[in-house]
Amino acid sequence: MDMALEKLLPAITKYMRVLGQFFLRQAVQSSSTAGKPQDYRISGTAFISLMKQVRVFPQLFHRRELENAVRLSSCSSPESEELNFPEFIEALVRCSCTLRWGELDGNKPTADTNDTVVVIKFVMLIFAMEGQGTVLKKRNEDVGAILGFLGEQQKKKQAEKMIRFRKMLSDNKRRVQASRKHQIPTV
Repeated sequence: MDMALEKLLPAITKYMRVLGQFFLRQAVQSSSTAGKPQDYRISGTAFISLMKQVRVFPQLFHRRELENAVRLSSCSSPESEELNFPEFIEALVRCSCTLRWGELDGNKPTADTNDTVVVIKFVMLIFAMEGQGTVLKKRNEDVGAILGFLGEQQKKKQAEKMIRFRKMLSDNKRRVQASRKHQIPTV
């Protein structure tokens, strides 16, 4: 996930307004002291409640996955497990990394996913949170990019299958030729 940060930044920047709206749905303003700006925070239970409101919990995540994402992301207040806005985004990225999207993952474990897959999963999570296709209609080019990536992945898999098939045929042909050379002539 750390290496994908460079590719994630443009996606986060592009969807900053949407992410801010999600955050402010459940954020609570902390008391400010003199000279310090007011800080908005979201608790772990409020994070789970938000995921329930946007219908991605329990459909896409288990409670434990969400709790782990909050716990791992709450660096500024680990004892209370409250998230500020950057930590909220980090928790969403952590959640998106645990998603299983068939074609994107194959049989690979979560740790083996490449940077582009991490970004696509994050964008797809935002789409799922927005719901009812509104983001899909507005950001048609993103969907095209995702579909293009999935198409490339499928073409790679088909090419690999074809290479394996050709190799199997050539190996079989060599075996037949070798068996003919070593065959004892019959009288």
